[in-house]
Amino acid sequence: MRAQEKQILLLRWGGIGDTLVIFPSVYLLRSHFSGYFFRMICRQDVGSIFTLAGLIDQVISPDDARVGELFIKGREKVFFAAEKYFLIIGWFNHCPQLETFPGRSIIYEPQCGLPINQYFFLQTLRIVKGAVFQRKKCFEEFT
Repeated sequence: MRAQEKQILLLRWGGIGDTLVIFPSVYLLRSHFSGYFFRMICRQDVGSIFTLAGLIDQVISPDDARVGELFIKGREKVFFAAEKYFLIIGWFNHCPQLETFPGRSIIYEPQCGLPINQYFFLQTLRIVKGAVFQRKKCFEEFT
């Protein structure tokens, strides 16, 4: 696997409470993909919690000009091109402009009856299981 493919990009907007609900999900991802470089788009002050916990390697502010390329239709993805990342996940409370988002979106569905953190965790677990299966399948093909 090439170095740039050993990166994972995570997105979560909002303040400390909005972002901390994904803490268990990020922990799950880090435990399954420990050798990967984790980059997270979130507020710097909130991201520092994840960095200090050893879950995230780099925090990018949503105000960074590069973040706009994720949601602008017709704009080429350079820094956030899907092929640069093994996995891209965004957790959202409602559906923003996602038609240009290159990754997997987990959008909270309040009618499910689960607390938001539990919903995000279970949906992240589904993605992790799929990614682990794909990795094993790819490894088996080349051995």
